[in-house]
Amino acid sequence: MAVDVFKRKRHGGIQEELRELLVAKVQNEGLFDYEIASLLRVSPSLVSKVRRSLGLDNKKRFMRRFEQKYGQGAIGVFK
Repeated sequence: MAVDVFKRKRHGGIQEELRELLVAKVQNEGLFDYEIASLLRVSPSLVSKVRRSLGLDNKKRFMRRFEQKYGQGAIGVFK
């Protein structure tokens, strides 16, 4: 019984740390799955699966990165 509680607490802590890392890399830095995979030395598909299982959306990363590179409102200019 105590072992099960310990495993759940330990797993929950690891999951929360992984979530925080992915949030920082995906939402704050705008990294793509293959870039995060390179940092962690795992496959991009694993990062994608974990990101989706944690409920992290990556739809806005392209636009965010595009605007970082070309400036605010650049998407409207290129449309």
